[in-house]
This record gives sequence, C-alpha cells and structure tokens, in this order.
Amino acid sequence: MSSVLWEGAYELMEVITKNEANQRLDRFMRKRFVSTPLGEIYKLIRLGKVKVNGKKVKGNYRLKEGDKIEVPELKVEEGNDLFLNVPTNIDVVYEDENILVVNKPAGLLVHPDKNEKT
Repeated sequence: MSSVLWEGAYELMEVITKNEANQRLDRFMRKRFVSTPLGEIYKLIRLGKVKVNGKKVKGNYRLKEGDKIEVPELKVEEGNDLFLNVPTNIDVVYEDENILVVNKPAGLLVHPDKNEKT
C-alpha cells in the first residue's frame, strides 16, 4: 500500500494516493483493515470515529487524492489463518510500490479448487 502512515491524535492516519482515490470510504476501510471485523469498521464510520480531513463523513463518501483519513485504534480478529498455507519461499522477480511480479511454481494454486478450503 502506498499510503503515508504516521501516529497522530488518532491511532493511524493515512493520506489517500492517486491509486486509492475515487473509492468509497467504507470499501477502502474494508480493503485496508482486513483483520478488523466488518461490523467494527461500519460502527466506527457510523459513530463518526473515522474522520476525513478532520470531519465526520458517511461510509459512501468518495475519497479524493490527498484526503487524510484518521482512524482510531481498531480491534483485530485473532486466529486469522487466511495465509497459513502460503509458501514463504516465493521467487520475487520485480517489486515496486504499485506492482509485484513473482515466479509462480507449477502446482501452486492461485484460486481454490474443490479440494482446497477457502
């Protein structure tokens, strides 16, 4: 993620980049904080605890480049084993702030099949 992070009055502040702009706040939050229960994310937005440029906004607010999102401390679900079976020895061919290219070995699934649990 290319956002700038720093500590502040809230636990976390993010500056929206060009690539992150024009998406709804609630969808951005869901993508950015995958270990936080959705109910917690929506509750924080609904209660006005998530602020954009220092102001309370609704979940359907469209983010703009340069918007500053302030997020209080979030609850994290324990035991998230989503990446448990991912091999750690993946050959990274190229990486920058926007793209990651890997050399995928034969037999490594990229989508679950009927034998693989999601």
